[in-house]
Amino acid sequence: MAKRLSRIERDIERLKEKISEYQQQLKELEAEKTEQENLADHSVGAQHEYEPDEFAAFLRSGALNAAPTVHPVPQTGGCRR
Repeated sequence: MAKRLSRIERDIERLKEKISEYQQQLKELEAEKTEQENLADHSVGAQHEYEPDEFAAFLRSGALNAAPTVHPVPQTGGCRR
């Protein structure tokens, strides 16, 4: 009985260590994901290459606050039931 208890305790410790390793790995991957998202956001902004006065005019135009444009999907006869 004592051997079984000792084995269970050992397994618990191993599992705790693995959980700790996985938590660290998760933290690192989340940081890497955030970094990649930030780089992607930056590259989208860099594609526009506005001059400072053009960028100021763009911001004043309210384009960022405008509602998104909806493009209707053309009807093709669709699927019949």
